[in-house]
Amino acid sequence: MSFKEIKLDKGVFMVSIDLELAWGFNYELLLGSKTAEKYLKIIRERSRRNVKRLLDLAERFKIPFTWGIVGHLFLTSCNRSSNGIPHSDMPRPDLNVNKDWYANDPCSSLDADPIWYGADVIRQILESRVEHEVACHSFSHVDFSKCSKEVALAEVRKCKEVMKDFGIEPKSFIFPKNRIAHLNILEQEGFKVFRFKAKSHLKHPFRELSLVEQVLFPTTRSPLNFKNLVAVPSSLLFQSPHIYDTLIFQLAIKKGADLCVKDRKIFHITMHDYLETDYLLLVLANSLSYVRKLRDQGSIEITTFSMFQELI
Repeated sequence: MSFKEIKLDKGVFMVSIDLELAWGFNYELLLGSKTAEKYLKIIRERSRRNVKRLLDLAERFKIPFTWGIVGHLFLTSCNRSSNGIPHSDMPRPDLNVNKDWYANDPCSSLDADPIWYGADVIRQILESRVEHEVACHSFSHVDFSKCSKEVALAEVRKCKEVMKDFGIEPKSFIFPKNRIAHLNILEQEGFKVFRFKAKSHLKHPFRELSLVEQVLFPTTRSPLNFKNLVAVPSSLLFQSPHIYDTLIFQLAIKKGADLCVKDRKIFHITMHDYLETDYLLLVLANSLSYVRKLRDQGSIEITTFSMFQELI
């Protein structure tokens, strides 16, 4: 694949949030993961409250976020087909699991099983006083690097279909688990931007940095062009169940934002709806306050994915 680095006139700061609820752990649940079961409890207890507090922070600091939302969350309910199979119109990924991909889907409703449906939180995002972007995150969080083109295409098209009921035509795509594949489908389906994890160099742009590297040595990155797509790099995964990590995160974000100004590149923090502690939200508030000051000084731009694509 041929990628071209994009030079910027000013540094850009971004926040993207993967809104998945239980779907983010669907594969692990099929494998019987105890960790996934633990996170279901966290999702039940924290995710909706986190979204509300994230929206409050966005409005407080007038900073828009890009929300990568799993398509199934746009549903208020779903039923089994006449053959008893959930979403029988959807092709299944072949993941060597002895269960159907949709075995965990309760085929019920938002009221009955709110960790599998999310129309209420999506409406909150759309009704915010800040104009956030909603990006496609596939329909059921299938790993694109482990599925066929047929499955990937169906996941994209189904997600776009359910988004239409909310008046959304997504221009940005966030790959499930940040694993990139089937890029030609994105171009075919009208997307303009996608996210990738931190790169080592242009010949191998998708090498993942370790958690230690991301937290202790945050770096700014240049966006890339791939054919008619813009690839937006992420810099820091803002996620940890450990309270002692929060101070490190705060220092890392300040350092990353300062580097962003100096290098005229992108500093981009990513997170999930299930932020594990209130300390993370406190650190985020302090960090957004600092970045807002840089913006007010004219030192940095703060954009969503599609806003950024329109700037360049």
